[in-house]
Amino acid sequence: MNTQSTLFVNSISAKRKTTITPADSLSLPEKRELLLLLNTSYPDWGMNRVFEDYPYYKNLYIFRLWIDTVLVASRQILIVDSVDRAPIWSKEMVCALSIKRFAIGSRAIVHPDFRNQGLGSYLVRQVNYDTYTKHDLETVFGSSTSIAAIFLYLRLGARLWEGDINSQCLHDTDTQDAETRSRSFFNNRERYSRMGHPMRYVYQRNTKNAIWDNYLCSPNPLRV
Repeated sequence: MNTQSTLFVNSISAKRKTTITPADSLSLPEKRELLLLLNTSYPDWGMNRVFEDYPYYKNLYIFRLWIDTVLVASRQILIVDSVDRAPIWSKEMVCALSIKRFAIGSRAIVHPDFRNQGLGSYLVRQVNYDTYTKHDLETVFGSSTSIAAIFLYLRLGARLWEGDINSQCLHDTDTQDAETRSRSFFNNRERYSRMGHPMRYVYQRNTKNAIWDNYLCSPNPLRV
């Protein structure tokens, strides 16, 4: 992040504005603005990649954060009210935890010029809070290939899915427990590298809920 952007974020005169908007209500100029933000990390994406490729968009919401007039961060949240409408990658988690309604967070992005200022943490916390309180949900699922993103999500209370730790660390599955493998996996990789396959994670509204302390089935959620 350059000095000018740092001063901009911290300036007393800088005004923050946030909105959470249904995806199907965004205008074409708003979609183009969102695409420009996404292109800072995914330069090859076109308009058809603005939203996550879900088959069901009725309950897809877009959280956006502006500083003055600049769109600097965004995250998508899908409210899933039926297991039948869950993305394939999340169904194993849904069934294992025996839940019927949940949310999926995706496309969390902060403009490169505005990173390392706490905006990513604010983005995740705010969207999760809105999901818990306004939609009366307890669980938010997600997945990422970014090591840096996974570190951030873990700091904010996410738990990794043990089955994905096993798939990333196949050579260690017979010699170490899952928590040890996960620590070893992340400690031996560059913070800003990417994994070959997505790592799934889960947030709970109450991370001290007994479901986490006593959950013994496999796969199960982990903290590292």
